[in-house]
Amino acid sequence: MHDLDRIHHLRRALYAVAMALALAAQGPAQVPTLDHGPPFIGSTLDLVVDGAPPGAKVTYLHSPNAGSLSTPYGTLELERSSAARIGSLHVDANGHGVLQIALPLDPALVQTEAHYQALVEDPSAPANAVLTGSVSLRFLGPRVYVGTRGRSAGPNGPLTGALEMIDASSDTLVGRIDYSGPVPAGEGRAEPVFSANYARGAVMASPSELVLFDPFFGATIGVLACDGASRTLLASPDGSRAHVLETSVGGGARIRSVDLAQGQVVAEVVLPVETTSLWCLDEVSNTAFVTELSMVGETRVRTVDLDSGTFSGATIVGGAGSTIFRDLLVADGQLFAATRTTDVGTDFEGRLSRTTLPLASSTIQTTAFYRQEVNQLAPVAALNLLLAFFMDPIIPHGALRKTRLSGSASWPGCGLPWVYLHVDGLAVDGTSVWVIDSAGNEPPGGGEPGQLYELKPRTNTWTTYPRSWPFEGPTSVVVLADGLVHKVYVTAPGQDSPINIAPELLSIDLSNSAEASVTIGWAPESLRVIPLP
Repeated sequence: MHDLDRIHHLRRALYAVAMALALAAQGPAQVPTLDHGPPFIGSTLDLVVDGAPPGAKVTYLHSPNAGSLSTPYGTLELERSSAARIGSLHVDANGHGVLQIALPLDPALVQTEAHYQALVEDPSAPANAVLTGSVSLRFLGPRVYVGTRGRSAGPNGPLTGALEMIDASSDTLVGRIDYSGPVPAGEGRAEPVFSANYARGAVMASPSELVLFDPFFGATIGVLACDGASRTLLASPDGSRAHVLETSVGGGARIRSVDLAQGQVVAEVVLPVETTSLWCLDEVSNTAFVTELSMVGETRVRTVDLDSGTFSGATIVGGAGSTIFRDLLVADGQLFAATRTTDVGTDFEGRLSRTTLPLASSTIQTTAFYRQEVNQLAPVAALNLLLAFFMDPIIPHGALRKTRLSGSASWPGCGLPWVYLHVDGLAVDGTSVWVIDSAGNEPPGGGEPGQLYELKPRTNTWTTYPRSWPFEGPTSVVVLADGLVHKVYVTAPGQDSPINIAPELLSIDLSNSAEASVTIGWAPESLRVIPLP
């Protein structure tokens, strides 16, 4: 009997060895992965498993805290004492499964930390199941992102530039991504772009640094060195890539596409000419429009297909004699370009061109304005209007004009005679437009109070908001409207003398006129909001 037992055990051992050798010959089993969708309150959070055995059962786990515990199934990356099962499912024939979790529209959930992991049944695994890696996130409400330049010197010493993250439901600072140093003025504005699930963000801290960061926990993930890059990033429509334009590389220019999840350059397009830092994206076709650096008295735009990496020859916009680009945008299936001729004393023209996309196959319509240049364009889709801020640099003050998006060449004024706008001085709010007059910042308006207005473009009705900035006028304005908040945000720079004024982000709640002020970093340069879906 004992001999039979020994034979039986020997056979089992030999079978186990044979199975182990067979599995080793096949290579390591595929490890299932877990990913997530955007975690906004008031929406559904998707927890996505891929790479599981066909039809396998998946059990989802949640914990408010991260952890690390070795188990027969792999490392449990959740805190063991608080981990709980939240649901299960069977994946499809492709090993794909999605658990959906409804997140209530409750501001109290904003910034709540959540960690998820999945246990996947797998007969080939030693314990017949395997743990995926975990995902860690925070539940998000609407957010405001403020870019600041900092300063190289001052009474209180140098201050680094930064990207500051504000929760719009409470108007509180929830995170800050510090740059490596101050950002010199005149190098453009940097607005962040994000992956589709908001787990990764990217911002051009300077023309030489692309910063990759974690929007959930406010941490820098990595820095990619760049060469004379535009501080305007373009994001692919699916949120997978950030596109960087380096304007002068070896006699030409270069577009590098960075995979936001990997943090690596995955594609590159080399252009044969140098460019300016002004470029824009047509999200419908994932096509970039790049403005060439003028060398022959013409303003030219080059079309780049970001999917294929191919580019077209240059298209002249602005007409003969235009040499300077002022603004470029895509709206209503058209490309709008604001240009101007070379300044010869006071005898120059500002020009605004429009053409239906695709660019190469359309007629370009150009309107000229004597001694008036266009510095900012803002489409008002709800009214089929395009607003433009016209500037007379000799005074220097300006005014708003409007035209139809659908092709009119008429440019009537909007009623207010003179304002001075910064680049981010217009914010569209449905059928209204918020306008800042930053006269306190600029000569000869220095000393005049900065002002905030609400404009009704259809009737040219202006309403002055009862708040002024006597020393340093506002620099940017943006509107945030979603299912939770309806607010206007305005940035104003700080001042050391004659009195000490901290830089601020002013929040105006349009539902009850309540104001809130958030102290921000020195020299705000950009302002972007992310509403709830």
